[in-house]
Formats: sequence, C-alpha cells, structure tokens
Amino acid sequence: MKSSIKNRKRYKDRDFMRKELVEKDKEYKALAREIGVSDSTVRMWAARLNIQKPLENRDYLEGLHDAGLSSREIAEKIEREPHQVILALHEYGIKMVE
Repeated sequence: MKSSIKNRKRYKDRDFMRKELVEKDKEYKALAREIGVSDSTVRMWAARLNIQKPLENRDYLEGLHDAGLSSREIAEKIEREPHQVILALHEYGIKMVE
C-alpha cells in the first residue's frame, strides 16, 4: 500500500523524527519503509534537523562519560549493550576507565 503524501512528508517534522529515531530507536531503513521514502532521505533529513541517534552523538556520549558513568551505566541509559558503547567510545577516541 502506498503511503499518503502527508505521511511521506513527516520526515521533515523534527518532533516526529526525534521521537522515531531517538526515543523509539528506530533504524533509518525501518522508518523509511514505514513512511514510504528512501533511507537516504531519512538520513539526510535527520542530519538537516540535527537529530542523532545516541551512539552517533559523540558529545552526548562524552558528556555521560565525563559525568562519571561507566560503559555499563551508559548502555543502560541509552538502552544498548555495553560492548556497543565501548566500541563507539573507542571510535570517538574517548578512553574509558572502569
């Protein structure tokens, strides 16, 4: 079934995109399928709207780290596995002290 034009334009709505990508942690491809656009459109509009998923947001992760949270605590906060957090921190050059 084709998505309505109104539904497809939801990718331009910051509140909708933030809810779907950050709060619900929906994958770009899944959201794109749901609203009837390409995943590159969803990614482009997320960037334009300055929306980043928690593991893609270096400043957010670094802030949690600087606040003294362990990788396990960060993982619980963003609902990810500790190894995913450790990998992201490593990729960003943020040293973990456990």
